[in-house]
Amino acid sequence: MFKKGRSWTSLSKRESRNAYIFLSPILVLYTLFALIPIGMLFYLSFTEYSVLMPSKWIGLENYKYLFLKDTVFIQSVINTSYYVAGTIFPTILLGLLFAMLVNRPLRGKGIIRSCIYLPYVTPVIAAALVWRFLYEPFEGGFINYLISWFGIKPINWLGTIRWALPSIMVMSIWRNVGFSMVLFLAGLQGIPERYYEAAKIDGANRVQQFWHITLPLLKPVILFVLVLATIGAFQVFQEPYIMTEGGPALSTITIVYWFYLMSFRSLRFGRGSAISLILAMMIFILSIFYLKVLKFKEE
Repeated sequence: MFKKGRSWTSLSKRESRNAYIFLSPILVLYTLFALIPIGMLFYLSFTEYSVLMPSKWIGLENYKYLFLKDTVFIQSVINTSYYVAGTIFPTILLGLLFAMLVNRPLRGKGIIRSCIYLPYVTPVIAAALVWRFLYEPFEGGFINYLISWFGIKPINWLGTIRWALPSIMVMSIWRNVGFSMVLFLAGLQGIPERYYEAAKIDGANRVQQFWHITLPLLKPVILFVLVLATIGAFQVFQEPYIMTEGGPALSTITIVYWFYLMSFRSLRFGRGSAISLILAMMIFILSIFYLKVLKFKEE
């Protein structure tokens, strides 16, 4: 038996000490590779810094320049916002549709599931190069060959301002649908079957079951997929870098692409740090908005 007071206090202190000992390696690594870099990034965003010269504190000048003078940055924000709005919702809707399809008793659903998920595990560079070949202009491209069957003239998909960014968006949707499908499939398989059996007894059809059982119980998964898809869409870089190099006429340049050019081509790490912090704030604000819209209670 423990004595009251001192014994319980010493036991609590010993457990706390042991916990800190076991957590210390993770805390050290987190401090070195997360907290310190974030702090340095925040500091550099208020400086004029280049590799060839020491940093100089300039306050908010980097942010003023980006929002008031840097037309390329404004264009990158517009392009990225358009890309995010045009990719995350089709990706989520198609992922949910495919998940519901392969969740039903279906012959060969394992093969179907693998085929849908395969693009996600394909390296981005390989996928982008293949789609660049499919988007070849004139009649040499496979997609132009297909639309020629319907009497449509060949389109320079990646070489025109109108079609370049939508073409990249189609490729991104194709690649990311499989990941959304897997997450939704896990959520669907976690819904107890007795809910659907009770709904059938009450006379509910499939549409009513979806709206009143499936969709409400999938809210946590929808929120998770939505946040992940948003973060990934805001950070798009490899696709436009490989397929269009930001062109034509800056129509496919994104925030991360401009951050790359500003930091590693122009060596203006102060402005590059400001761009990355602005991007982080955009993702944070949109994630909070998702939490408010899809607020739910676990019962």
